[in-house]
Amino acid sequence: MKAYNKELADSNADFYLFDLGHFDAKTKSIGADANEVCDVYDVKNKTFIHVKKGKALQQ
Repeated sequence: MKAYNKELADSNADFYLFDLGHFDAKTKSIGADANEVCDVYDVKNKTFIHVKKGKALQQ
C-alpha cells in the first residue's frame, strides 16, 4: 500500500506523502510517540487522506 500512497501523492502537486511506511516520509511523524498524521495530505482542500485496504470512499 505504501507504493499506492506514493503514487497518489505524486499525482497532484497539492498532495503530500505522510505514510510512515514509505521511505520518503520516514521523518514526517508528530509527537513523542512518532505518530503518523495521515497517509496523504491535500493542502489545497485541507484534507487528511487515510488509505485503508478494502475500504471504499465514503462521502
